[in-house]
Amino acid sequence: YDAGDHVKFGLPMASSATLLAWSLIENRSAYSSSAQLPFALDNLKWATDYFVKAHTAPNELWGQVGQGGVDHSWWGPAEVMQMARPSYKISSTCPGSDLAGETAAALAAASMVFQSTDATYANTLRSHAIQLYNFADNFRGKYSDCISDASTFYNSWSGYNDELVWGALWLYQATGDSAYLTKAQNYYANMSQDFKWTQNWDDKSYGSRVLSAKLPNNATYKQGVEQW
Repeated sequence: YDAGDHVKFGLPMASSATLLAWSLIENRSAYSSSAQLPFALDNLKWATDYFVKAHTAPNELWGQVGQGGVDHSWWGPAEVMQMARPSYKISSTCPGSDLAGETAAALAAASMVFQSTDATYANTLRSHAIQLYNFADNFRGKYSDCISDASTFYNSWSGYNDELVWGALWLYQATGDSAYLTKAQNYYANMSQDFKWTQNWDDKSYGSRVLSAKLPNNATYKQGVEQW
């Protein structure tokens, strides 16, 4: 969600959800001791409920609500907006591997967060994550080539290879299925080798290196983190 307006952009929203889930996985006790755990869980579930609703078929994901340029010209409350609110999706004929891969990562990470408190919901998230990753992997393309309106605001500059690694790493942790680890390691070489910036809504290569560095036989991945 773009906090400065009313458009729902799927890629930055999913990226934010993944990072929130990651922080809950690694620092749950700190959230609990500071009395922030219920608020963090509610915040995360607001996003994951939306992603589940937007995933309307195995190879279909609604990735944007609202038209960027028109929406940005409206400086008023969302409740009284007068303009049309078109929605845009990715599909097998108009793919978006980065959007589907990041949403899969968000749902897989969130499934780990909710596993101890709501196993049924966690299983639902994991099921959607598996479908979305298969969609991302089997139908390759940049989401901003499909949802062209997003290119002015959240263009996919890094492509989708980083999300294929990132999503596979989170699914490996969420499912224990070594096939995802194999995919992550095989796709790792296709990621950007730029170490100049940091983890962000577009480029997941930095976070992918950190997750990979925690794996066995991780010398190569650890070196990537150190270069960053």
